[in-house]
Amino acid sequence: MLRLMGRTVTTVLSSFIFQMVYLLAGYYFTATEEYDIKWTMPHCSQLNAEQQKAALPTVPSLLEVCGFAYFYGGFLVGPQFTLRSYQSLVAASFTDSPGKPPNSGFGLGLLCLTIYAIFSPHYAESYFLTDEYEEGVCILSGLGYNGVDQNGNHQWDACANMKVWLFETTPLFTGTISSFNINTNAWVARHVFKRLRFLGNKILSQVATLMFLAIWHGLHSGYIICFSMEFIIVNVEK
Repeated sequence: MLRLMGRTVTTVLSSFIFQMVYLLAGYYFTATEEYDIKWTMPHCSQLNAEQQKAALPTVPSLLEVCGFAYFYGGFLVGPQFTLRSYQSLVAASFTDSPGKPPNSGFGLGLLCLTIYAIFSPHYAESYFLTDEYEEGVCILSGLGYNGVDQNGNHQWDACANMKVWLFETTPLFTGTISSFNINTNAWVARHVFKRLRFLGNKILSQVATLMFLAIWHGLHSGYIICFSMEFIIVNVEK
């Protein structure tokens, strides 16, 4: 679409409408009465520093788009990483400390998987383990590399999607939000919330973003109720 229509507002709106219609049509034909982990998972002015880091300098090829969409480290939950990061990985421009194994979250994901396998017969099914497990996959593939910090230590948190200890111990709802689906929240903030600046009101931008997330998750009314409650609770906690 970019190649046909160029970098215009019409392209952005046309792409958004097409993707949302495609997404909702998929929900309509595949949704069940349960929480569905299938159709929804593969799909989530001047630029600031964060946007510049994720911006694409050129139009990606169809092969790059397909490779990004179906990359095994992020097809189940996401968005985990940007297309720009994936392109850098494929181009071998992501580097780590030569000769040293990555400081992977794979071990923590494996621990969660073991706990789940042991206790799942006694508790309702959940996909709580997938964030840490897939974070480990992304790290091992190289996508988790995030450069070096001020002390020269290599960082592997580019795909960090969950802070397990904070998630399990926080007494606040905002703590739960900040410790779960971290990259998804960052993606929504970057591509939806910040692009609603033209509304001139943060509350309206927040409401619109949460409604987008509700529709993104599916057609069940419970999603709208869930994200409406999130809006109320977060603002009450403030």
